[in-house]
Amino acid sequence: MRKAMTLLIVFVSVSNCLSQTALEYFVSAVAKKDLNNYGGAITDYTRAITLAPKVPQFYFFRGMAKIQLKDVRGAIEDFNVVIELDPADALTYHARGTAKYTLGDYKGAIVDYTESITAGIYDPELYYSRGLAKFKLDHVRGSILDFSKSILLDPDFAPAYRNRGISKFLLRDKNGACMDWSKAGELGDEEAYDFIKESCQ
Repeated sequence: MRKAMTLLIVFVSVSNCLSQTALEYFVSAVAKKDLNNYGGAITDYTRAITLAPKVPQFYFFRGMAKIQLKDVRGAIEDFNVVIELDPADALTYHARGTAKYTLGDYKGAIVDYTESITAGIYDPELYYSRGLAKFKLDHVRGSILDFSKSILLDPDFAPAYRNRGISKFLLRDKNGACMDWSKAGELGDEEAYDFIKESCQ
């Protein structure tokens, strides 16, 4: 329902400023994306961009389609354009942060995740992702703070417990780590039980 509502809002906002042909390409691209025809979707998004190059949504959706085809650098280029056209687009900062993380640019990912949070997105996966990026840079205490925020927003988010446990274990908080892994296991995270077997017996 949330995804459908978001697409409806995008559709209305886009349709208010487009030629009929550009809108038709956009609608066609979304339909192809829904059928997992990402190459066809990218072609139609590009046609819409050619006719209406100042519409940030076109670049965002094309970038997301490129992600599906593993063209992460191409996606980042599209997300860059979105942010140039709409610097307050928090969702795009999140998406670009994830793309940068995929390429190993953890510092860049943290910057983008932080921009998204500052803009008002309070998503447990967003804090979780920033925590992972901090962990990759050995900012272990910072990662715990982000995993904890993720858990606060979603107390049933098992991966946040598991990874917070790993961070705690690295800081020699074995009891805290084992408690987090136990909670993650209760929530269905099978990998957490492996950590318990190795470190908590």
